[in-house]
Amino acid sequence: MSSVVSRLRDTSVVVVTLDTSEVYIIVSLSSRTDTQVIYIDPTTGALCYSGKLGYDVFRSEKEALDYITNGSSWLCKSVTYARAILGYSAVGSFGLLLVATKLTASIPNLPGGGCVYTVAESQWVKVSLQNPQPQGKGEAKNIQELTELDIDGKHYFCEARDITRPFPSHMPLHKPDDEFVWNRWFSMPFKKIGLPQHCVILLQHSSCGECPSQCMTNLVELPTIALGYLNRGIETTGSLKMMREFGAASNLMVEGLEDKYLLGGKYWQLRKTIKLAKRQIIPLLDFGGGQLSHLGFTECRSFGSSGQQEGMVALTARRSRLHPGTRYLARGLNSCFSTGNEVECEQLVWVPKRAGQSVPFNTYIWRRGTIPIWWGAELKITAAEAEIYVADRDPYKGSAQYYQRLSKRYDSRNLDATVGSDQKKNAFVPIVCINLLRNGEGKSESILVQHFEESLNYIRSTGKLPYTRIHLINYDWHASIKFKGEQQTIEGLWKLLKAPTVSIGISEGDYLPSRQRIKDCRGEIVYNDDFEGAFCLRSHQNGVLRFNCADSLDRTNAASFFGALQVFAEQCRRLGISLDTDFVYGYQSYSNQGGYTAPLPQGWEKRSDAVTGKTYYIDHNTRTTTWEHPCPDKPWKRFDMTFEEFKRSTILSPVSQLADIFLLAGDIHATLYTGSKAMHSQILSIFNEEAGKFKQFSAAQNMKITLQRRYKNAVVDSSRQKQLEMFLGLRLFKHLPSVPVQPLHVCYFLGFVY
Repeated sequence: MSSVVSRLRDTSVVVVTLDTSEVYIIVSLSSRTDTQVIYIDPTTGALCYSGKLGYDVFRSEKEALDYITNGSSWLCKSVTYARAILGYSAVGSFGLLLVATKLTASIPNLPGGGCVYTVAESQWVKVSLQNPQPQGKGEAKNIQELTELDIDGKHYFCEARDITRPFPSHMPLHKPDDEFVWNRWFSMPFKKIGLPQHCVILLQHSSCGECPSQCMTNLVELPTIALGYLNRGIETTGSLKMMREFGAASNLMVEGLEDKYLLGGKYWQLRKTIKLAKRQIIPLLDFGGGQLSHLGFTECRSFGSSGQQEGMVALTARRSRLHPGTRYLARGLNSCFSTGNEVECEQLVWVPKRAGQSVPFNTYIWRRGTIPIWWGAELKITAAEAEIYVADRDPYKGSAQYYQRLSKRYDSRNLDATVGSDQKKNAFVPIVCINLLRNGEGKSESILVQHFEESLNYIRSTGKLPYTRIHLINYDWHASIKFKGEQQTIEGLWKLLKAPTVSIGISEGDYLPSRQRIKDCRGEIVYNDDFEGAFCLRSHQNGVLRFNCADSLDRTNAASFFGALQVFAEQCRRLGISLDTDFVYGYQSYSNQGGYTAPLPQGWEKRSDAVTGKTYYIDHNTRTTTWEHPCPDKPWKRFDMTFEEFKRSTILSPVSQLADIFLLAGDIHATLYTGSKAMHSQILSIFNEEAGKFKQFSAAQNMKITLQRRYKNAVVDSSRQKQLEMFLGLRLFKHLPSVPVQPLHVCYFLGFVY
């Protein structure tokens, strides 16, 4: 099979159970032109495959299906159609096969090709084994809980490219970074039979591509909701129609109810309030018993001005599996020297071009996670807050190793040396920690702030990280909002973030469709067998910003958004996409990407290179040409603006769209860690004209989410923790003791089973 294959079809998976109870998995990959048949041994549950043409390798899916069924569909007891295999394991009395039956193209077309899919719907296929390992009732219950793990909308993959590393990855698809592969254990059976590519590399969390196409389709009937009215004691249940009827019957005036869907229609949000006479009544929503359902980031729309396609932005969050778990069971460091709720985030912006033209792009990466020391919180039902504690013995053990891993991942000092003399050589790798914890006297989180500072002093004293500079910035988010308000809090954050953000920088480059153009690249060249062409990286991000609060959830999501917003504006500027309102209402000068650029001086002309499509400028006064705009915009200029100056000078539609993405990301972060949606998210809508109307509603929502979290953390977390550990293949001796350490590999091959 060739290294780079044109994907002429979608991957197809058909799971066939015959009337003899034999089970076959028929797989037609998008990267291959043939079809493979995998047989599940009915005794051991092992996967069987020999690679023989006409035996378990066929020219088409139909040919394979006809061979298995002898051309008769009557022999099939059941057939399951799917789009991808997510994993398999033989546990106890069953073989458990997990498949994705419905996918959403979160990022339809990355620069250089490749589609990132979110698992929209999944299904477990249970295969009963003939001679199962003996198991107790507890293990049978655990197996059932494993099949109830929440997969849909929170996991994604790419069949064509490695997306476990920052874009663009140097490594091929089959060599991912194991830290972010959530089905590593669950995919092992396919590796053992020589078909590793038949089970996708599954990442947890979310990805979103902003594009100009319309994706809000397949809207279904509104789900049933429960409305609890504060100050009224009225509770009613019904659809939106019923609620409007209830409002009319009760003299309620409904002010512009807005229905907001994600694909599948499972998420409905009331964005406006209902008024009864002069009394404010706040609706509290119950999302299906408190379980938030997302289909990942799948909204697609244009970003920029005047509704024109000017650029594309993709936000990806990669959740680490090194310290998996729920809120009160995975905090701080563990023996893998990783923190709970650790996520790597990446903001990719690019300008789409015609086929054969270079595609300019840039990326910004940041981290979020709990404080990297040994600490935890004890939940007490009677207490208003969980009691935070720090380990008495070696609380900073492994902290240096944690930062060492980050330093190695984001060290681009040697890479920058290849770019040229125009980029300054960096002597160190900066890791800047933005700590958003409460730091006032008597605050429960202050003990963590103190130990955070002491841990960094300890690391510096060891001398283990001579080329890494760790800097801590304490910014009490809640206190600042309380005493200064939201706008000044944002301004204060921007002042603190400016220096480290500019110093760390972003990565910039071009995708070159043909490798014949590599000779013109002034920078690092990235290519492998997974894609045609090559990437030319002109500059690299060196170091990383890391945001945290106690749980690395609500405050972290808000602060990282306002930091990413500044970077987003700079990313657009460097790609020739201006977000300045002055250009919109003044010069009306369009760029070749459909955006707005500064006006050219007298005697200047702008043209596009016929081969690459790249813009260049002609000075007819001196008869010279240049790639650079003669009136370049000031870099990072919005860091120096006040909130009102930012709002007045910026086209706000892309800002609002980026905020929507972060709102969804925050909800998924919170759902995975706490079982509820994010709190204190109203600040992300601060640029909207109606932002002030949501504050009282948000306060009520925050109170409800607090109660939901307390209940789930006390009652449900242990079960969710067990589900994660089983899916990752951890502590199997406890959860699934019948699973052998070295399972048997005795297969009954096709045609020999009676």
